[in-house]
Amino acid sequence: MKSKILQCLICVMIIVGMLSAAQWQPVYDMETAYNNVLSGCVRIQTDGYYGSGNVFDVTEEEIIVITNKHVLQNFDENSCVLFWDGMSVQAEVFGVSDDYDVGFLRIQREHLKDAGATYQCACINLSRYENLERNDSFFMIDVATDIDNPQIHMGEIIEKEKYLQDYRIEMLYGDAYARPGMSGAGLFDGYGNYIGILSGGTDYVEIAAVGIDKILEEYEKIKTRFT
Repeated sequence: MKSKILQCLICVMIIVGMLSAAQWQPVYDMETAYNNVLSGCVRIQTDGYYGSGNVFDVTEEEIIVITNKHVLQNFDENSCVLFWDGMSVQAEVFGVSDDYDVGFLRIQREHLKDAGATYQCACINLSRYENLERNDSFFMIDVATDIDNPQIHMGEIIEKEKYLQDYRIEMLYGDAYARPGMSGAGLFDGYGNYIGILSGGTDYVEIAAVGIDKILEEYEKIKTRFT
């Protein structure tokens, strides 16, 4: 049975000890969208390296964080997930995609029992993603470079499905600047919807990302390994 994450719209708020529906502004407003999604952005610290990620899903016992597969190559028992408020927790690899640069971590919710903050889960609206067009705007948030000073990076879609030889697959291709360490950062539209995950950037200020449609397919595949 497919997860509820495949339904039209999923917005959940992670609060220690409870789960409640998140309230989102149904208005195209980049500033409001930024404020809504910031609390779900994380830095993933491994031995000598770091990347980015987002809270993607929750269960009664676990929090699922999405990032790139290549970010998790060196992830071990000494690695951690750092939240926007400075909360650092241990996690373990939940699974990685065989076909895309996508991977997932899981955090036991009991590890956040002493946290006083709220962490926003990704808001997913497949119908909005399917209607994205060339030149539509998106943004990414860099919390990895300086967790205390998050930076917003604006961009525009060049092609939603473009075959990239470096990746040997079709990817979302955009006009945006990405710093080292932003691998795994989410792409968000002006409503705050999660539309993809950053895999890499170029010297020509262009980025490659995996779209949310492919991410959901890979997430379902990974979950079936544990059922």
